[in-house]
Parts: sequence; C-alpha cells; structure tokens
Amino acid sequence: EPRRSSTLSVDEGKQRRRTFVSERSKAQYLRDIESVDTYLRSGESYEVCLTTTLHTDHSPAPFEMYKKLRKFSPAPHAAFLRFDPLRVRAAEAEGGDFIGPGGLAVCCSSPERFLQVSAGGAVESKPFKGTAARSDDPDADADAVKQLLQGEKSRSENLMIVDLVRND
Repeated sequence: EPRRSSTLSVDEGKQRRRTFVSERSKAQYLRDIESVDTYLRSGESYEVCLTTTLHTDHSPAPFEMYKKLRKFSPAPHAAFLRFDPLRVRAAEAEGGDFIGPGGLAVCCSSPERFLQVSAGGAVESKPFKGTAARSDDPDADADAVKQLLQGEKSRSENLMIVDLVRND
C-alpha cells in the first residue's frame, strides 16, 4: 500500500508541491485507531494523541523556517531548539543554517506556556486547561464557573494535564 501523499507548501509567496512519506500506512493507522479505542474503552487511558511522522526530501534551513513560523504565527510562547551532535563548525562560522547527520531541530509556536525552565533548573508549567471565557452577563459567568468546577469534561481535562505535567 503506498504511503506517499502530496501537499502544497508556501515558500516566499510561491506554491511548490512537496511529497511527504508517512512512517505508517493508512491501514496501519486505522489499526492503531482501533487499538486506541480499545485502550480508551477499557479505562487503560483517557486521552491519546496519535501522531504520524512525515518525511520529505525537502529540508528547509531550520532557523529560517523558525523565523517564517514566528512571522506566520506570532504566538507569545515559541522556541527554536537545535540538537546537533555532529554539526560542522566551519559552516557555523560561515553563517550556515543546517542540521548535521544525526541532528534534529524543533520549531514551535504556542499561545500557552507549557514549560519554562529557569537558569537554576526550576521547571514551571502553566497550561490553559481549566479556563473559560468570561461574560458580561453575571448568570452566564456563574454558569461557566459551575461548569469548570463540576463539569465532567473540565475535570477530565484537568486530570489529564496534571498527569501529563507530573509524568512527562
């Protein structure tokens, strides 16, 4: 079963067709969804993030990609992380922007600060779970507070995020 799919990416105002290859086939992905359903129904898990890694032969310069992400999605919390054990130092001196063999770059942008690590090593997490929009109507505002305190969905989200922060 072919695992290739195409998508359009925008690069400097021009549309270019890129080919991406999934690490798993559609049939395997559907089997994985069935497994997740089994875990959820048995109570083994209450939330799963089933992701798929995609590969492409196009490798944009990592920091340039991060700068484009920040321009496109200027969220208040962002990070550019480079893990590159075999990076060629000469390229760095010449202003090169690439990842060497075995290296990895992470570019992210988020409206919430999931983790912050201080210079002293203290870790703080401030995810968005357990919030609701305020209302000018006191009755609607009181209903939102009640749902946050008593709603099954809010309780499940809060338990999930506490578990995530504590264990991950």
